Amino acid sequence: MEKVDEIMYSIRQKEEQVEIFQSQIKQLEIKLEKLFYAKDKQYKVLDQFLESQYKRKRKYEEVLEISKNIRFMKTHSARVLDIVHGSNAQQTERKLELSKRQIEAEIQQTHIEIEQVRSTLGRLEINIDQLYYERRKLSM
Repeated sequence: MEKVDEIMYSIRQKEEQVEIFQSQIKQLEIKLEKLFYAKDKQYKVLDQFLESQYKRKRKYEEVLEISKNIRFMKTHSARVLDIVHGSNAQQTERKLELSKRQIEAEIQQTHIEIEQVRSTLGRLEINIDQLYYERRKLSM
């Protein structure tokens, strides 16, 4: 009877591990949902930034075209266009793109973690089934 008790103890331990792994999967899936939400937000921010830059550029290009003979307007429009095309705007765009790529990498990493935990969970469940089979053989 001692061997059956050992098997039952081992089964209980492994079932507790199953619960832990299932909890990990749920936490990772919640993290994944949050990452997808952040990714959507980041895409929207980037799109809005690029659209805003495009509109400003078009507006001041039109003003520049119209105001060729008005020195103040021409200078002002040229300065604004420099700002729109300047290093700050490019740096902001690069940072937004980098942030987007980092979120995508984190999503990919989280998918990998989920698959690893599921794989471990699958092996654990097979092991539990084998232990139940051993217990049935001993009980006969």
